[in-house]
Amino acid sequence: MKPLAIKNSWVLVTGASTGLGRASALRLAASYQAKPLIVGRRLDNLRELQTEIDERFNVPCEIIVADQREIEGREKIAAKVAELQVTAALLVAGMTSVGSFDAGRADTYAEVIETNILGFTDLLARLIAIFREQPFESSEPDRKLG
Repeated sequence: MKPLAIKNSWVLVTGASTGLGRASALRLAASYQAKPLIVGRRLDNLRELQTEIDERFNVPCEIIVADQREIEGREKIAAKVAELQVTAALLVAGMTSVGSFDAGRADTYAEVIETNILGFTDLLARLIAIFREQPFESSEPDRKLG
C-alpha cells in the first residue's frame, strides 16, 4: 500500500483527548511526520498529547479546545482548519450511551445525536467547503479533486 502523502501537512484529528483520536494523532506524527491539529474538550489531555508528540517525534502539533456538539466549537475548528490549510481530517469525536434503552434518558440520547450526527454532519460540511477552496497538490499528476 502506498503511504499517504501528508508528510509535513496539517491533519485535523477530532476526539483527540482520549482513545482512537489520541492514538490516531500519535500515529500520524510517528508514521507520516504529519502535523496533528488535535481537537477535544479536555485541555489537560490535549496538552499532554501535544507534549508527547513533540518529545517523541519532534513534530509540530496545535490544540483546539472545542466541542463539536456546539456550533461555536465547529466554527472554531473550521476557522483553524482554514488558517493552517489543513490537508486531511480524521473525525473521531463521538459519544455513546451505555445501558438498556430508557425513554427517561432522552437527554443522554439527545447529546449523542447532537454530537455524532448533527455536529459531525455540520463540521464535515464546513470542512468540505474549506477543502474545495484550497489549492490541491498531489504527487500524482493526473489526480483531480472531485
